Amino acid sequence: VAQPSTRAYSPLTALTALAPHGGAQAGLSEGRAAYARGDYSTALAEFTPLAKAGNVHAQRMLGAMYRQGQGTAKDAGRALYWTQEAVKRGDGGAQFNLANMYETGDTVAKNLALAAKWYKQAARAEIPLAQYRLGIFYLEGLAGTRDGVLAFVWFSRAAANERAGGLAAHAAKARDKIAGRLSDAERARGAALLRQPTAKPRTTARKPAKHSTGTG
Repeated sequence: VAQPSTRAYSPLTALTALAPHGGAQAGLSEGRAAYARGDYSTALAEFTPLAKAGNVHAQRMLGAMYRQGQGTAKDAGRALYWTQEAVKRGDGGAQFNLANMYETGDTVAKNLALAAKWYKQAARAEIPLAQYRLGIFYLEGLAGTRDGVLAFVWFSRAAANERAGGLAAHAAKARDKIAGRLSDAERARGAALLRQPTAKPRTTARKPAKHSTGTG
């Protein structure tokens, strides 16, 4: 399968603002509002007690903020700790962030096998950025596996879930280039996989979670 260019879009940033579930503890909305207006010190102060109390959304935010040095000095140890705490609770955005850490070698030693593992978890939780990165992993054979059909499937999912913006456009372009070079049997396999819903419920979903197997 010929490889379309996927380098034009670089989503290597931490995910932060995914919608929380209803009933989140007091202070989360204040922290998110402060973060949105760039008042990172206030956001950090709001998120910290919530994260310590087990709020997964605050944990993800703290991990990202310590990683990027927002409202505090960069702290790789705290970035990894809070990201992993959110991952333990099944948070898709944190799973993406952990995968990205392993892909880039930022805060942890670079490890493409672990990056692929966590991109798969986040992709199955319907995180479009993770689906896009997983498509690239399968397309380019990162972490040892090259599979044009699975690249097509995950680019297709990213394009469908994002629907608009740069990510959707790049995912759709990559999907279409791959589709034109698949054999009939490969297209049939891809279509069958796309009929299966994704495998892992998402704790930070923007739409109902689904269940499936077989998409890598």
